[in-house]
Amino acid sequence: MNVYFYKNFKKRTNSTKQPAVNSHDRIIDCQLKENCSIENPILRITTGSATAGWQDTLNYAYIPSWGRYYKVEDGVYAGGNIWEVHLVDDAAASNKANILQCNAFIEYSGLSGEVYVPDQRMTMRGNATMAGSSTTTMTSLFDSDLHYYVTVINDYGADCCYEFDRATFELVCNRIYSVDPNVQAAIERQVGSVFESITSVTAMPFSLKAHKTAYTDGYVSSFAFRIGDNYIYDANQNFINGSIWHPLPPDNNQVCDYCYSTDVNVSIPWDANISDFRNLAPYTEFYLWLPFYGELEIPARYLVSASQLVVRCVFSVRDGTVTYHLMCNGRTFGTHTAVIAQELAIAQVIGNQIGQMKAGLNMAQGVISSLASGNVISGIVGTAGSITNGLFNLGIAGLEKNVQTLGNTTGMSMKYLPRDITLHRFYYPPVTTPSNYKAIMGAPYMRVDTLSNHSGYFVKCNSASVELSHYAGETETINNMLNSGIYLE
Repeated sequence: MNVYFYKNFKKRTNSTKQPAVNSHDRIIDCQLKENCSIENPILRITTGSATAGWQDTLNYAYIPSWGRYYKVEDGVYAGGNIWEVHLVDDAAASNKANILQCNAFIEYSGLSGEVYVPDQRMTMRGNATMAGSSTTTMTSLFDSDLHYYVTVINDYGADCCYEFDRATFELVCNRIYSVDPNVQAAIERQVGSVFESITSVTAMPFSLKAHKTAYTDGYVSSFAFRIGDNYIYDANQNFINGSIWHPLPPDNNQVCDYCYSTDVNVSIPWDANISDFRNLAPYTEFYLWLPFYGELEIPARYLVSASQLVVRCVFSVRDGTVTYHLMCNGRTFGTHTAVIAQELAIAQVIGNQIGQMKAGLNMAQGVISSLASGNVISGIVGTAGSITNGLFNLGIAGLEKNVQTLGNTTGMSMKYLPRDITLHRFYYPPVTTPSNYKAIMGAPYMRVDTLSNHSGYFVKCNSASVELSHYAGETETINNMLNSGIYLE
């Protein structure tokens, strides 16, 4: 039988690489004269000289009659012109066809991989870098100045809300506080005290009317402020106007929900050179700054394959909040609510000091006389004669100072915080990159496939079981190769 010998043939461990038949260095005709192992044969070859030297560089052999490839393990000089060539079966090369026909679960492949399946073999550095950021300006929503919302009880409903700018709000406050205590009885007969009729006062850096359409969206752009059916005038007896919200005058039944919703797009600051699992945790972290809420971490997996993060901002004047709905890739993955309103303290001082009781009573009686005669009192206009001696009794009862306060003054620091939405990306780089080791270690593949589809590349299988008609020990050897990693060359 002919034995093809190859000189300086190079191949890697666990490789199916076979030499080209016509690349042999020499062919030697061997005759079987005694029992010989097929897996590990020993050939006794007669050479022309004990010092011919060719055998020193022979490292591979192929025996066509057996269809098997061998590594030359050793060459032993046996005396005279005889050399013993010790061959060891190259199971991977000898069974290459059977290996390529095998279906197996491939964990890693050098051909291709699931780019977003994390490769647990990679070592991550602990020093993160701020690798990118994206900011979306919110000046069109959050104003630099405050807007004031005063909810009162009047003849339009129990929760009639007025929106004022700063100057008008200060005017309303001044006129309410300057009203003679005795005149307040006109309001008390209808809706309780002035204090009780003002159910809430909040200030926030957001104007609802700036984003709504008058009448269509449930509000009137300019409407006189009043409590009960009593108008509040300025010092010149002019109406104090504000934008009125829900419910509206009888000629319009549109109801406002006190909310405004808009979507804000935030670009995701990806690295254009990375498009694999390194865009996921633990290699990549995202932190989102939301105005008036603070900073929160967003799992990178929610943003993969997207170019924009959508932040739906829902402003609620009634609640004094903005709710952020975080959306990406067609799903909402987070809802966060921030308080943007500052409740303002409203205090009403009723009564007089004991030493001023007499003057207070005289003043109360004078107010009653003025209203009964139909005279208008600066500050509040009521129906003539609607105030009775009950107001006079209020003066008698007001021997002590009675202070009522609504709300508090928390949240002042909000005006010092950033009012734009900013998305930061932090990156923990691995020690190496997939492109540097994919050829020799493969990339995560994680599915069943035929090995022939990966011919020419490294693969590592899990629980592989190749079908062979050869020796049991050889089958186990090949299965171990596949499970530890093999080059399908």
